[in-house]
Amino acid sequence: EPAAKKAKVDSPATICALAEEEQRRCDAIRNVTETSKLVQRVASFLDPSSLCRCLSVAKSWSKQNIFQDEDLWLNHCIKRFGATAVRKWQDFEDDEDDKQKSASPNLDLY
Repeated sequence: EPAAKKAKVDSPATICALAEEEQRRCDAIRNVTETSKLVQRVASFLDPSSLCRCLSVAKSWSKQNIFQDEDLWLNHCIKRFGATAVRKWQDFEDDEDDKQKSASPNLDLY
């Protein structure tokens, strides 16, 4: 029986039909994966190491900055370390930014 199936697939018309069907499937998959909202939704379920790996999957994903979204990473930090710790870090960063701005006066040398 496998020989009969193989004989059917070997005909040029069947091969062309299979190739066209496969191309349609690939195009459909490409269209779905290029939808940034869908990719963002999938990214929300990934762990941090998987998010980092996703950056190297496709250039289009890297260009969209889906896996580098601040809110996405903030949610991961809150889940892992707690909202209180994350809030303290954010306050600390804000304080450091303020210190740097005040420590470096506007120097107009020329």
